[in-house]
Amino acid sequence: MHATLARRARIGDICTMRRRLVFLHGAGAGADGAPMGPAHLLDALQADEGGRWRVELPRLGDPEAPEPEAWQADIARALEGKAPDTVVLAHSLGASTFLQYAARAKAPPRLAALVTLAAPYWGVEGWQGDFAPPPGYAAGLAGVGRIVLCHCRDDDVVPEDHLIRYVNDLAEAETRELPAGGHDFEPPALDAVLAVLRRLNRSAG
Repeated sequence: MHATLARRARIGDICTMRRRLVFLHGAGAGADGAPMGPAHLLDALQADEGGRWRVELPRLGDPEAPEPEAWQADIARALEGKAPDTVVLAHSLGASTFLQYAARAKAPPRLAALVTLAAPYWGVEGWQGDFAPPPGYAAGLAGVGRIVLCHCRDDDVVPEDHLIRYVNDLAEAETRELPAGGHDFEPPALDAVLAVLRRLNRSAG
């Protein structure tokens, strides 16, 4: 179930943790105007491994009326000056907009990893709009150490074939195709995402 992210931390706040993780939310907002997202995942991140994540929750544009340029600008601000051991965890529209941002950035972002959750593939039937990354967008990910694409087969928002399209575009990406969990990666899919993040954390030393 979606929950307002501001219930877990004010948007833009930094929780005091060790390894920096930037969470890019998807579209939609609660009654208070704060972005919506899988708050159970954020709760788990803040508790996982004894609180070894330093989680940042930037607000991206207007969550209820997303504009590509505004969201890309906010992603750029969120990542400005970040150390190259930063991990980006991006959900739904936040994931596809990150790909668009990376492809258009003057300097490709340097990150330890990008983990996408239920990323929509724009430009296919039923998914027309201005959020599609340009041709050759994979080149914008040259500075990302690892890419992990996660998707649940029972996602009723973003069809499973979107993952297949990304796999075809991003030859170096790892995939985690999970049998259940929906669009918001409810348990047990949550556990699989946490396992991915733990491995990334430990591989960075």
